[in-house]
Amino acid sequence: MEVTNKNPFSSVPKVVIFDLCGTILNSKEIDHEAINYTLHKFNKEPWKITRQNKDPLKSMKDNFPNFFGKDSENAYNVYINYLIANVKNMELFKHTLENLRIINKIKAKTVIITNRDKVFIDSLKNNESFRKIEPFISLILSADEIGESKPSPKVVEYALNRLGNKKTPKSEIIMVGDALADMNTALSYKCVPILLTASTSDITSNFVSENYNRIYTANSHQEIAHCLIESYKRHRMYKKINTQEMYNGNSNRK
Repeated sequence: MEVTNKNPFSSVPKVVIFDLCGTILNSKEIDHEAINYTLHKFNKEPWKITRQNKDPLKSMKDNFPNFFGKDSENAYNVYINYLIANVKNMELFKHTLENLRIINKIKAKTVIITNRDKVFIDSLKNNESFRKIEPFISLILSADEIGESKPSPKVVEYALNRLGNKKTPKSEIIMVGDALADMNTALSYKCVPILLTASTSDITSNFVSENYNRIYTANSHQEIAHCLIESYKRHRMYKKINTQEMYNGNSNRK
């Protein structure tokens, strides 16, 4: 279901959960550089061949045994260190900042949950673009901190407990991501899944299933922001609210 055709927000959301890489950070190019660098170091076939061994239900880290066998732990360290060394070059997707401003304006909580380790999250202090959005983020969580990884619904439960929002209705919790693990997390927890297609990837065929009609798709952060504003206007009856002021964070509405 395209968000341009059907607003996914039946009510104003209380919590919006984002994946990190491929959803907030446009990291695909550097991700590919990192995996090809690692494959070369361990005398493996390049990614365009090795990717055939990838289990789409698992995170990249959890797929490393499929790629590197007994060397998976050492290989993952090489991979993540390459990403950390180049984290400053990862840009935000267009309209990410505006989207997070709107979430903040409607008094919802923004959470980021990534299957990458906390050491990668800590390295984001070196990313100037990411530092601009930090004031709008309530919580950033990594799989190793949670003790679970996506697609387990326990990652959502953990985040809500940390926020003190564990009684939030599931219809008021949104999960935005670019991968099958993100969507399966939302579906298993029964919150609202939005597949962000701004990052071109190999996921399309994975979503041809009986669950596809339960997943909303958005081509950009701007589309999600537009739906948030329309839902806010509808439920708060602010028909004349200035949309541009919402984008700029200047609305005086309470």
